[in-house]
Formats: sequence, structure tokens, C-alpha cells
Amino acid sequence: MDRSGVGAYESPFVGEQRRQLVARLLAEFDNVSQSGTPRWWSLEEDSGWGKTRIIHELYRRLAAERQNGAKYWSPALLPQAPVAKNAGSLTSLMSLRKKVIPESVAPELEAVPQWFWWGISCATRSGTPVQALAADLTQFADHQVGLDQRWRQLASPEPRLGAGRGSEQGEVVETSAGEVLGVAAGLASLPVPGLGVLALAAEWAVPGGRDCGRTEPPSPVAYGDGRDRPDLVDELAPALERLGAAGLPIVITIEDLHLADESLVELLARLLAAQGAPVLVISTTWRGLLDDDSLPAHQLIERVHPDRVCRVLTDEALPDLAVGEREVIVRAILPEVTAWNANLVASSFTNPLALQLACHVDLLSNADRDLGADEVGGLPHDVDGLFGQLWSELAQTTREVLMVAALSTPAGISDSMGLADFRWDSSLLTAVSNTEAAAWVRSDDTRLRLFPDPAQYDVALSQAKVAYDEARRRAVYEAMARAMSAGVAESPAQEEHRARLRVALAYVGFLAWDESTVAGSVALCSSLLADPDVDSCRYVIRLVESALQSTSTSWATGGHWLTLGEAYARTLGGSGRVAEAITALEQLLADQRRVLGPDALQTLATRGALAGVLAGSDRARGAEAITA
Repeated sequence: MDRSGVGAYESPFVGEQRRQLVARLLAEFDNVSQSGTPRWWSLEEDSGWGKTRIIHELYRRLAAERQNGAKYWSPALLPQAPVAKNAGSLTSLMSLRKKVIPESVAPELEAVPQWFWWGISCATRSGTPVQALAADLTQFADHQVGLDQRWRQLASPEPRLGAGRGSEQGEVVETSAGEVLGVAAGLASLPVPGLGVLALAAEWAVPGGRDCGRTEPPSPVAYGDGRDRPDLVDELAPALERLGAAGLPIVITIEDLHLADESLVELLARLLAAQGAPVLVISTTWRGLLDDDSLPAHQLIERVHPDRVCRVLTDEALPDLAVGEREVIVRAILPEVTAWNANLVASSFTNPLALQLACHVDLLSNADRDLGADEVGGLPHDVDGLFGQLWSELAQTTREVLMVAALSTPAGISDSMGLADFRWDSSLLTAVSNTEAAAWVRSDDTRLRLFPDPAQYDVALSQAKVAYDEARRRAVYEAMARAMSAGVAESPAQEEHRARLRVALAYVGFLAWDESTVAGSVALCSSLLADPDVDSCRYVIRLVESALQSTSTSWATGGHWLTLGEAYARTLGGSGRVAEAITALEQLLADQRRVLGPDALQTLATRGALAGVLAGSDRARGAEAITA
């Protein structure tokens, strides 16, 4: 078995037709690199078929065969590891789930990227669409040095080597220096690397959006002159087009495209409509979901020209792995398995992920005899069911901690707030260090954790809702609140996450809308409104209205409440709810006059904002009275 170049803990890559699919993707990369015509390949099948593994193998081929000279990209998407060590553990298997971002890149001396790999996993993104896309941009910031050096090469009149290869003998295709300089001439005013992407990464890709140090939302008069606020997609799409056009092919991998939001879909649609931009988009999605017109991702089918799309409907294009090929996977996980059991389990499970999960069920992993067909047949055969089986085999203490973890996510606390966040703060929970828990936990930040697979989160949360009544949940949430009050966040991401936790707890009535909760709400509103979209505005309005309905406090008490009132009024106006915005601004202005005084800057700003809104409505006379 050839394991050369295989990443950490990966099972063998088997199936001749799957290898051919990777070869087709590699050829498409060459075609896109040379023609400059964007292309989209959509891998569509049920969960566990091996779509992400196809992407892993493509990355390995690109790293091995499309890097001339010093190598910038690591040999595998995930770090190398000894084959024998933990190669068959459930933790190893789950470490690969939904991973499309290179985890460790250690360029060789003087190496620069000859192509750029941008991975996005929709199932693990959090925040509003703008916040999620801004977080995705951090990958460009991580490669700032390499991109800077590559840009200097592209903009230099010295001969250079392109990323593409010819069809004959794999020769490297030279790109004309004159063509590159022609592109560079039009970008002279932009910062190094000359394409704006790094500048955007620095400007947008921070927890909470732009100006993360700001402690209050922008004034309600911001952009009150009718100008449209700059949009991340409007800035990012042309920057990426220029990056590709200058000579750096871009591979964008989207895991679980069916979970994509409007901003990501809009960016992809624009890139795939571009001219002269070597961009290859490879997405994975569950079979049939792209045809669901209720999902944002369906818009790509309607907007992208058919000549630029290849939908790999894998039930038609590729058959199931042969039983012998599936046996190879079984033996990689269970080296001591008997020939009978290897054939039995391989014959029973056609889905590769279901097959691998089944190998970790106690019945199979601890088998000391040949099993009967009825015994294996009695196991669940779908991915969700097998996760449920594995859950039932966890130690009770492990299940308890994972249930609390699921309950402790903002989404687990309240799924009606409208801002999905499936992470929990490990510093607020009892730590579990045993190996079986590690298969159910993935790090997202210094202290933030999440479940590697959405199915794991679903089973943990569903079990928690049964096991924990309201009294037990209240005890958990009160302990969380005490821990948050006693501790200090270690990162901006953790700080914002705690603000979401406080707001979610207050929203469902487990936490009072006291000064600390309102302070957290102000911080959260600040990040949401730094670059507002429909979802963030809806969230802010729901948040503030919940606070007002749950307490007798009004803006008149001053402090953070007044700041929250500013955010509320501004959001109503920005959402087109003019009459409600006027009412909110009138109340806010009256309270600011009492608390801050009529000549305070905030009071004057609100007064100007109200006058501006009234001037654009049928209450112009009121505007004259305010400004008089």
C-alpha cells in the first residue's frame, strides 16, 4: 500500500474512478491557469461519501506536482504523522472531517506560492454573513509574507515561472512579463501586494469586523448623507480577480456549499462570471440540495454560465467502492481484523464514512471472534445513526460534559436569535481529557471549541434536551454566568463569544438584563453594525426589543442603555422601518437631553439624525422644529 505523501491519520485513498476524478480536477486546474476562465466543480453526494477526501487528494497532487522549485505548500492538507500511530482511532478520523484549510504550512527557503489555496468550511463558520466572510479572509493574512514576495515577482520584469503546465511532458508554461506588467500598471496605486487582498484582510478579518477597538456602535448619523456603506463583497471580488489576473491561480474549496450564506454565494457568483481570472471553485454539497430554490446556494446554479459548471452527480459518475477496496479501509483501521469480519463489514457498509464509523463501534472494534451477519446487520447503517451508536458507548461522564457543551453554545441556548454559533467556551466547563472525548471536540480558538461534525452536535444537543430539565439547565447557565463574571477573556474572539452567550441567556430568561449583560449587548451590536447586512440588522433589532420587553429600564437610565438605544434607532432606519426609527430617535433624543444635556455631542448627533430622517419623510415640518 502506497502511503507516500498521505497526511496525518488519513485512510488509504482507494478507488480507480476516484483517482480519475482527482486527475480531472488537476487537469481543470491547468486549464483554468492557462485560459484564465473561471470554473466551478460541484461534488454532490450524501454525507460520508468521500467528497472532502477528493479535495484532500487534489491538494496533495497540487503540492507534489504543481510547485516548481522550492515548495511553498506542505505535502498534505493536514500535518504529516507516523502511519502506525493512532492511524485508526476515531479521533484521527474526526480530525479530518470538514477540513479544507491547510493546517500547517512551512515553506522551504525562498519559496513563494505559485497558486493560492483558499478553504472555507460552511458548517464551522459563525456570526453574520459579513463576519463569517471577514474571518475567512484571515487565511490571506496568514500568508502575507509569501503573497508579498510573489507579487513582487509578478510585478518584476524578470522572467518568471507560471503555475500552469502544458499538456506535453508536464513542461512549465511561461507567462509573458509584458502581460504581467500591463496588469501591474493598472494597480500601481494599490498597496503591496498590489491587489488589495491583504489590505482587505487587515481591514476586515478581525473578530467583530472593522475597528475592533471601538467600544460603542457608530453614531446614528453615520452615512446619513445617503452614501452606501462599502460592502466586503464589492471590495473583495475585484481584488481576487486582479490577484488571479496578475498570474496567481486561486483554488477556492467550499465545504458544505448548501450551508453557504448570501454573501459567500454573491462572491462566488461574481468570481465565476469574471473574465481573465484563473479561479477554480470546488464545492461539496449533499445530493439534491443545490436544486432547492429556498437555499442561497441555488442562486449559483441560476447565475453561473452552464459552460463554467461541472456538477459531479456522483451516483451517476462514480460507482460505490468495490468490496475489496472497502476492505482495505477496514484493515487500515482494524489491522488485526479477521478476514471474515473484514469482508462482512465491508459488504455491509457502502458509504465510506459509515464504514469507518462502524469499525469504531464496540461490536467490531473489540471483536474477538467471527461475527454473524445478523449482528452486523443490527447496527445502524446511516452516518447519523452510527454517531448515535457511538454516543451510547461513551462513558456517562463524557456524555454529561458533551451535553453541557452543546447546551452552552449560543445556538444551543436559543436557536431563535438568528445568529448561529455552535461553539462553546472550554474555560467555563469542566475539562475532559480522555481520548474518547477528543473525538467529539475540535479547537476553534484558544478557548473556543466545537463538535467536528454537525451530526455530533445534533446528537449531543438532542440528548441534553431530554436529560436536562429547566432547573438543571438553569443551574448550568448560572454557573456559566458566574464563571464569566470571575474570569477575563483571553482573546477578542472569546470576548465576543461571551457577549453572545450573555445575550442568548438573557433572551431566553436565564440571565437578567443587568448592566453587564447590556454592556455585552453593546459590544455585540458594535461588531454586528460595523458592517451591517440584513441578518445583523435583524439580530440587533430582536436583541434590543427583547431587552426592552424584559425590563422596566429605559434609555433614560443612561450609560450602556443609551448606547444600545443609538444602535436600535440606527438599525431601524437602515432597515427601512422609517416610522419606527423616528419614534425611537424621538425617545432617545428626549432621554439624552435629560441625562446628558442638550449640548452633549451624542445629543446633537441624535438631533441631526432625527432631522435627517424627518426631512426625508412626510414629517418635514417636524424637522424644521428640531433644527430650529
